[in-house]
Amino acid sequence: TIRERFKSLVTSRKELAVKPIAFYFPQFHQLPLNDELWGAGFTDWINVAKARPRFASHEQPLLPLDLGFYDLSDARTLHKQAHLAARFGVFGFAVYYYRFGSRRLMETPTDIVLSDATIHFHFFYCWANENWSRRWDGGSDDVFLEQDYSVATLTGIVEDVARAVLDIRYITAGNEPVFMIYNLVALPRLEETVKWFRDKLFQRTGKRFVLGTCWHPGFRSEWEDLIDFVVQFPPHRSPGGHREMLTLNERENPTRDYIEDYYAVKHRALSNMYNMSKLVPGICPSWDNSPRRARNANILTNVSTQCFKEWFVDAANAAADKKSKGSIPDNWVFVNAWNEWGEGAVLEPSKGRRNEVLETLLDAILSI
Repeated sequence: TIRERFKSLVTSRKELAVKPIAFYFPQFHQLPLNDELWGAGFTDWINVAKARPRFASHEQPLLPLDLGFYDLSDARTLHKQAHLAARFGVFGFAVYYYRFGSRRLMETPTDIVLSDATIHFHFFYCWANENWSRRWDGGSDDVFLEQDYSVATLTGIVEDVARAVLDIRYITAGNEPVFMIYNLVALPRLEETVKWFRDKLFQRTGKRFVLGTCWHPGFRSEWEDLIDFVVQFPPHRSPGGHREMLTLNERENPTRDYIEDYYAVKHRALSNMYNMSKLVPGICPSWDNSPRRARNANILTNVSTQCFKEWFVDAANAAADKKSKGSIPDNWVFVNAWNEWGEGAVLEPSKGRRNEVLETLLDAILSI
């Protein structure tokens, strides 16, 4: 089988020809803030379950299969996710990290992992430095918690990262721990703040950190010198040309959603891979945030596992080439995402797709 081939091929994590890193959303458990804002017991599963098709051929609802509507405050769920990721060649997770002053949110899953060495969950933190808003997009509308950059926030991040890197499961590149700031552009006094992070993390841990960010339309070329890598984040945060949205008339699509062709997203990402020296390839298995948006959702159409495989292989080859030239820290390919069910971006098994996406991923890894 594919998995048996994988086991025979890999004897050490360091021997992998490509290292897929999946973005990981740690929200699927009860949070006091969500209880307060949305009602007791709210998680994104509620949005996922109530989704319905918006137009002909629209695949909704997209529902979980093997893992079900899981609870990330249950260690058994984290065991299962870690096992599933390892079986199909996922190297590790970029786990979104949230902090607002002294208040940290969605910390339960990684706290459980760090307290239980038997969970083979490899990860690093990606600080999701955006507002906590009703639209779930980090925007300025209906903001519940505004992202601040106070001393309390920044020192809290340093302390949490310093504790995490003591764990052997925290991901490194060349023995240096990895840390990402999702939206570098939002940092006040950007150059000064990045330097502050480097200095404080080194003072706290004695280690030099590999710092990265996700690409943003406002990213300036001179900022490449400040950080070690920039990740493509398709479909909407990837450098390149104009995004071509498909249009349906109001009768076909009364919710007036923004529809984009999956092949076009793949082409745009790959054709601009060398526009930036430190750009790390990113791919997505799909995208559909209609569960979170009553109108004007972003939806990819013509999604196929064959296109996903081709995209991954081309991205992995680009990563290997860039790594060999010293442009990027490791032969990573970032996947958006492991479990963004509310945005239709998932590697986890689903009803309808079953294990197809993970099987395709592993087949792609083994073809390189």
